Amino acid sequence: MTTLATLLADAARVDPDTEALVGLSRRYTWREYDRAAANVAAHLLAAGVGRGDRVAVGFSKDARSFVAIHGCLRIGAIVVPLDPMSPPMAARSVLTDADVAAVFVDARRCEQLDPWSIDGLALRTLVTAQPSTDPRTAAFDDVADRAHPDALAALERLPPVAADDPAYIIFTSGSTGRSKGIVHTHASAMAYAARAVESRRLTPADRIAGMSPLHFDMSTLELYAAPLARCAVVVVGEAHLRFPASFTSRSQDERVSVWYFVPSFFRLVTERGALDQRDLSALRLVMYGGEPYAVGALAELAAAVPNAVIENIYGPAEVNECTSHVVTPATLQGDDVPVGLPWHGVDLRVVDELDGDGDDRFVDVADGEPGELWVSAPTVMTGYWRRPDLDARSLVLRPGGFPWYRTGDVVVRDPDGTVWFRGRRDHQVKVRGIRLELEAVEAVLTDAPDVVHAVAVPVGDAGEAAHVAAVVVLRDGAALDEAALRAFCTSRLPAVGVPKEFRVVDRLPFTATGKLDRRHVREHFADTPVSTSASTTPAAGPASAEAMEETA
Repeated sequence: MTTLATLLADAARVDPDTEALVGLSRRYTWREYDRAAANVAAHLLAAGVGRGDRVAVGFSKDARSFVAIHGCLRIGAIVVPLDPMSPPMAARSVLTDADVAAVFVDARRCEQLDPWSIDGLALRTLVTAQPSTDPRTAAFDDVADRAHPDALAALERLPPVAADDPAYIIFTSGSTGRSKGIVHTHASAMAYAARAVESRRLTPADRIAGMSPLHFDMSTLELYAAPLARCAVVVVGEAHLRFPASFTSRSQDERVSVWYFVPSFFRLVTERGALDQRDLSALRLVMYGGEPYAVGALAELAAAVPNAVIENIYGPAEVNECTSHVVTPATLQGDDVPVGLPWHGVDLRVVDELDGDGDDRFVDVADGEPGELWVSAPTVMTGYWRRPDLDARSLVLRPGGFPWYRTGDVVVRDPDGTVWFRGRRDHQVKVRGIRLELEAVEAVLTDAPDVVHAVAVPVGDAGEAAHVAAVVVLRDGAALDEAALRAFCTSRLPAVGVPKEFRVVDRLPFTATGKLDRRHVREHFADTPVSTSASTTPAAGPASAEAMEETA
């Protein structure tokens, strides 16, 4: 079976001189991409890093990030993508939890983290994006551009990486703030890549916008599906994501054909991306996931990119993608968008939990009834890194098949198998005794005229909220019409879900993966009187490592 370790070499054999990777300052053909990754692999081998060792990659996103990751995979090392913007203590915690043997980071980030000083960490090499005066530190360009003949020869003698070997660990935060690492093998990653190539009809003619942070599971499309299909990746830098017009300009100039990111960013693209000034005729596919997309806002995106197919993607990081739905005109006439039908080879259960012990306490619910979604697929993780307690809560053995992963997501399934997302179990609140999904309130708010982003905030005791408030960002130049907004919500929500108070802010914070940082907003405003007369903004960025938890 092909593994991630051979993806670049396989592509280089077939299309050596075709453009493969468009960085912010450098471009690579498949031959050059493969050679640079091999040089990185040789450097790691020479430093004593080998199969099964963990290697943290925390560069600001550019071509070097891709080269470093594939260099690690080449020798069977386990990649640990590191959020380059996370607080230093959170990043040091990940380095410790993963017990990394090597680190790739920007020079400034290296000073913040000081990996050599971490107690108990047997670090064998440190590679920075810029040259360093520290003799223990290597510069990435020197590593990637200089061949190591002896190490390259040793690389050729390595035994093949096995399909069941761990390939990467995505670290997110648990509800307690303690890091949890999602472990995927070469087999689970390749199963995702193969299905993505097939279902999206990716070919060497495609050019994928590299939009997702590499510690976000959406990046697996760019990292693994792209080389499998031999289509180029056009790296999208942090500046492009901060300024949507810059992003659309890069997409135009590089003839990008595929976008894949979160709705919060695409809302900014439709608002501020200067789409009417761009030639995006090459764009054929726009995929989104990670959070709901209000139907009205989705219709605006569809009108702005009429030649592109739009697809809603669902799948927690623990299982990669597992369902999808192609948006149609009929979709845009509904109240919300389904997460769709499962991929081939994916089995789903929608279950309720009865009182008692043992697996027999879980029963399947009838079509049309809400329940927790379970997923069994070849793309499922092997488990959490050194967290058997989480494995026991999240994975249920399935004789003769891949284990069931308990997503924690509440869904409803139609008789034809179409799945509709109804919220997170841990995002349900009780308001005056009635259970309410905060996502349902936000979906209505963001569909209202002039509302760009919204977060629903339960006000009152944690177990029993007195009412719901709303924090909203309006379109540029719009003013809050509280009566009209409340009437809009009243026509679509139960009485307890209609926000009693509204606060208008200029902007809302986002997580490092581009989603609205709802946890931070709710923590900021939950105990603060909400007033329509004030226009304040919580601090941008996550309040803590807990705010980085993924549900993609």
